[in-house]
Amino acid sequence: MKERFNRSIKLLLIIYLILLVNFTLLDGAYGRDISNVLNWNANSFAEYAATSLNIVPFATIKLMVNGLISGVLDIKYFLSNLLGNLVLLMPLGYFFPKICPRLNKTFPFLAVICLVALAIEVLQLAFLTGSCDIDDFLLNVAGAMVVFPVFKKYISNEE
Repeated sequence: MKERFNRSIKLLLIIYLILLVNFTLLDGAYGRDISNVLNWNANSFAEYAATSLNIVPFATIKLMVNGLISGVLDIKYFLSNLLGNLVLLMPLGYFFPKICPRLNKTFPFLAVICLVALAIEVLQLAFLTGSCDIDDFLLNVAGAMVVFPVFKKYISNEE
């Protein structure tokens, strides 16, 4: 029974990862177009960097809050971006420790989540798709770290 459960968890993780790649790199509904890489050159990279690259922590969040306050930004977009980035890696707070017991400790889990979030941002930069944003990274990591202690306290005790 336990082996069947573990296979189910691994299958769900694979499905989640496929959806994660689709959403972060391919989903045209969110302005992602991986075919941009076909036109990759210094000019296209410079344009992407000027419009879609943020390495200043909280700059995008501040910009969105100011846009929301001034009425320039719709609250749906604000919440979608903020909550979407918080929720994006939350499932890994369950999957990773469940599949790999070594990740049931805070520091190893945090390190792996940081690597996953960094990989997403670097791939978006490399493929010139979506936005490569330190704020997205911070929100992704924060979301996973919110779920992690819940997993440790309640779910890991089920076994």
